Formats: sequence, C-alpha cells, structure tokens
Amino acid sequence: MLGFNAYILNIIIMVSILFLLNSLPETLYLKVLDPMNSIMYSIDFMKENWLNWLLPNAIFYVALYYLTGNILTDLFTTHLSFGFNFGTSSIIKYLLGQGVFSFMMIYRGHLFKLLSTSTRRKRMFMNKF
Repeated sequence: MLGFNAYILNIIIMVSILFLLNSLPETLYLKVLDPMNSIMYSIDFMKENWLNWLLPNAIFYVALYYLTGNILTDLFTTHLSFGFNFGTSSIIKYLLGQGVFSFMMIYRGHLFKLLSTSTRRKRMFMNKF
C-alpha cells in the first residue's frame, strides 16, 4: 500500500537512529542509567555535541572504508566467510582495519567522557589557558 514511500520512511528512520543514537554504546558503557534514560541521554548528548562528536567519527569511518574497502554495516558478521581472500594484501588490510577500528572505539570512549563531563563554554574557557 505504501510502496516507495515506505522505503523512504525506512531510510529516514534508519538515518535518524544512526545520528541520534550514535553515542548510545558509550552511554551504556560509561553511564549507569536505566534503558529509557540511556536513550534520552544519548539524544541530549548528540543535540549538544553533534559537531564535536560526528566530525571525528566521520573521519575514522572514511579511513576505515579506505583501508578495508567496504562500509561496516554489521559488526557481528565474520569477514572471513564473506569474500575474504587470503592474499597478503587482504590480510594486511584486514589487520590495519581492525587496528583503526580498535583505536576508533577507544578514542570514542575518551571523547565521550570528555564531552559528557563538560560544556562547550567550559571547553572554550579552558582552551585559553
């Protein structure tokens, strides 16, 4: 009945979830909140820190894309079983991608901790010293 409109609506919902709940893993890991408050905290965090949060993450995702050659949409699938050839360059790309991904997740945790414990105004004031 909805046809193509359902597809567009699905894309809008997925992109909204991707942006609004991007910091949810760090909220769950670093904050002790009940489930609904975790979601609301993540949304509020993204409203306050969207530029400081999304810009470094976008840079890391682009670097990860250029290293691995694909966009990570499902982190839980094994890449060894889906078209992974065992050539030297593929193994090196895979290991580099895993290194960048690990660094990215650690960086996200530290960035979240920094941004969630201060305000933009406080960070601007501390930058002067």
